[in-house]
Amino acid sequence: MSKENLQIVRAAFDAYFRGDVPAMLELVDPGVVVTQLPDQPDPQTFHGREGLLRSMAEWTGQWASRCASASWFAGRCSSLRSRPLTPLALDN
Repeated sequence: MSKENLQIVRAAFDAYFRGDVPAMLELVDPGVVVTQLPDQPDPQTFHGREGLLRSMAEWTGQWASRCASASWFAGRCSSLRSRPLTPLALDN
C-alpha cells in the first residue's frame, strides 16, 4: 500500500471513530465491497458507499453503544475491531 493510500485509510478510520460519517464516505472508494464473515447468521456482501452504510447500520443498530479501533501492522490496517458495549432494550 502506498504512503498516500495509507494516509487515506487512516483518515477514513479517524473520521469514523470521531463520528464524522460524511467525511469518512468522502474518503472511501465508491467501489468498496464489504463481505461479512461466513459464520454470521445470513452473511451478505454489500457494494459501494451505500452498501457500506447499510452494513454498518445493520451491525451497529443492534447496540446502544460500542467502541472500535483499528490495528496497524507494517503500515497496513490488519484489522478493525468493533465491540458492543450496551445492547438495545427490546420492546415486548
